[in-house]
Amino acid sequence: MFAAKQLFLYDLSTIGNSRAAGEGERGRTGDPLDHSWWAKPESRQQAATKIRSSIDIGELQLAKMLKVDNDFTPCPVTTGDELFPNGIFEFNITKMLEYIQKNPNGITLEEVAVSDFFKGFSSINESHMDSVEISRPVILAEISPGQYNLIDGNHRMEKARRMGINSMLAYRLNVEQHIRFLTNKKAYVAYIEYWNSKLK
Repeated sequence: MFAAKQLFLYDLSTIGNSRAAGEGERGRTGDPLDHSWWAKPESRQQAATKIRSSIDIGELQLAKMLKVDNDFTPCPVTTGDELFPNGIFEFNITKMLEYIQKNPNGITLEEVAVSDFFKGFSSINESHMDSVEISRPVILAEISPGQYNLIDGNHRMEKARRMGINSMLAYRLNVEQHIRFLTNKKAYVAYIEYWNSKLK
């Protein structure tokens, strides 16, 4: 059962360069992934500046300082991959989804309230809305200690809201799970510094 969490608006695009924060799902014309596994119980282009987030107080209290891994290898980007740019931080959503598909038991799948997320995303592609599958879980990532941002599924969330649907399924990835999908080494180091600054 979904437990309500404290919510607030958070702007990560002010960190690093002035590149706008991504909207997660941006109207792809094609999708190489087979999404049929999302329905199985056992496996369960402009961007908005502000994204609705949720705080997990328990995880915030348990959060630890991160250490830079000098052997960190940025997540490779293949032509056609969906990326989530957020300030200087860019996550490879396509590779993240492939990881979830291969490791379904290691990822938290939870029900989230549609009303908890931002209404009227600025980058909604209206021509894409009819083809959006709201049965697919969205992705929440722990961007700062205990705080989870919607990084994939804004179109799904918006369509569910318009249809009067109260809740959706969401994959929740903690920092150790999502950090491997950063596509740039410099951004990785900056992210470690950002994370640790929140724990000082």
